[in-house]
Amino acid sequence: MLRKKIFSAALATVMMLAMLSIGGSTTVFAASDLVLISYTNDGSSAGVEAVVKNNGPAKDITLVMNCYDENGKIVAVDSVDERIEAKITKNFHLTNWASMSGDRIEVFIIQNYGTGLMLASHVNDAGCAGIDTVLTNGGPAKDVTVIANCYNANGMIISTESVDGRIEQNSSKIFKPINWASTSSTRVEVLVVEDYGTGLMLASYVNDAGCAGIDTVLTNGGPAKDVKVIANCYNANGRIISTESVDGRIEQNSSKVFKPINWASASSTRVEVLVDGGALPLANIPSIPIYDPTTVEQQPETPAPVPTNTTATPTSSSVTVNGKAIAFDAYNINGNNYFKLRDLSYTLSSTGKQFEVGWDGANNAISLTSGKSYTPAGGEMTGKGSGNQTATFTSSKIYLDGKEVSFTAYNIGGNNYFKLRDIGETFDFNVSWDGANNRIVINTSESYTRD
Repeated sequence: MLRKKIFSAALATVMMLAMLSIGGSTTVFAASDLVLISYTNDGSSAGVEAVVKNNGPAKDITLVMNCYDENGKIVAVDSVDERIEAKITKNFHLTNWASMSGDRIEVFIIQNYGTGLMLASHVNDAGCAGIDTVLTNGGPAKDVTVIANCYNANGMIISTESVDGRIEQNSSKIFKPINWASTSSTRVEVLVVEDYGTGLMLASYVNDAGCAGIDTVLTNGGPAKDVKVIANCYNANGRIISTESVDGRIEQNSSKVFKPINWASASSTRVEVLVDGGALPLANIPSIPIYDPTTVEQQPETPAPVPTNTTATPTSSSVTVNGKAIAFDAYNINGNNYFKLRDLSYTLSSTGKQFEVGWDGANNAISLTSGKSYTPAGGEMTGKGSGNQTATFTSSKIYLDGKEVSFTAYNIGGNNYFKLRDIGETFDFNVSWDGANNRIVINTSESYTRD
């Protein structure tokens, strides 16, 4: 039995992978802090020791190992969550009991899931018998449905299974749809339904064998509905030879399997599924691309959707700018530090990373201009706020050097607060975390790096 673990990871950069034949090791170099030095397969994928070096601050990471058979199919997956302290080298031990001599190993590090939902891997144990699907989510928490379709050698769906679950923000989770088709020539396709669209859609229906059993997957993007699912079985001449129906309720923004049973057994039969007396089109649900760890940035780093209103807590950490302690009016929102935009511009003025902030009230627009000294508007550097505040998602357009850009920003008490790391990356100054002293460190003499 394959050993799997649900894993989660902290923020930073998806690193590198290396491919390795049995019994070997490799060396990988990377420009960023975290480096996969080597990994060794003890024998037939049974045990893997991976060596990771951390050149920067301490990090919580997930190490993931995929085991491939000689045909290039993933036959087993394992992962381990651990913390690697600042500026050390550490061994990670992964266990994987695939024992075929033709197996090969792939190891990669997950430290930042990027934005949105990604399919990291799906594993077909044997003949569609069990499909373990690993999803990673770099955006807000989502309720998802994972659908596993099993195809025969002719490309026909012969069975389908689905599982519903919630995947939290910036986390990874294993979903386990079970599908008992056992033909060795079968293949598996995994679909993830994240946005149900509007109204009721028929995601799939499956005739197990000669109309003997029809599993119907519906998705509903509207309000809850009571539905009747009807399965008609036709013979080779196009005549209905049997009908079965099942009633059920499908909740708002959810997916559900309906199981009308129909015992016609002729091999030449075909199935038609109706919902509430009418045929529904199959939903166009694309497969999520399989995560490619050879690509440093799997997806563009665009801000994830955020709630309109949320709670802002005064940042408890101290802040230094180029070695000098500064008392900023800053808040922590959903685990990230947000600084008053004008305070940052005011403080960085006359440094090599200065930028101007402008406001166009007629067009509800904020303008940022690189390299220009800040013009005080009054009210800068009023110190830290006290008590929790309500933060409202900033609706203003934002322009950087004349071009419209997208930032995650909030308005608190009439002032705009931007994520510190977004500003650091945009104007190329370094932001780091001194955990031992609970301190945020801003250094304008160093370029931005993703921790």
